[in-house]
Amino acid sequence: IVPIFFDEEVIGVIRVLSKKQKLSAGAIKRLISLSQNASLKLETEGSFETITKEPQEIIDLSIGGMRTIIRDSNFCKYVRMNKRMFCQIFFPDKTYVKVLSAVVNIYARISDEIVDIGLKFSANMDWKDKMKIENFVNSILDLERKGAHRIKKST
Repeated sequence: IVPIFFDEEVIGVIRVLSKKQKLSAGAIKRLISLSQNASLKLETEGSFETITKEPQEIIDLSIGGMRTIIRDSNFCKYVRMNKRMFCQIFFPDKTYVKVLSAVVNIYARISDEIVDIGLKFSANMDWKDKMKIENFVNSILDLERKGAHRIKKST
């Protein structure tokens, strides 16, 4: 049995069993090498999937990407620069878009359970989804231009 590591934590094992003969020293070395290569691939290529169903906070949104706070302790462990992720962005009218993005900035690892990241959306995003995001961003900008975000004091 040899472990497979990710971030110094055992996340799996490779188990080989032979009822007929003992493993040779060469076979054991190959097994250890396989374990180390699998651990390195996970670390560098992130070939795994993590899903969070809890909504995460969007700090800033544009047509090209977004800044978001990840507050899922399991998900935070696997955030890496240049790694891709799918995001579902929900709008006030209960509609949503699903976009492929890549982590382009890690602004802060506030704790093991909070990470502030910047995501860049894929250039080949569906045009309907792109229009939905663009219309939402433009409606917010329009409200800001009109001063709708300011609280007016009555005298």
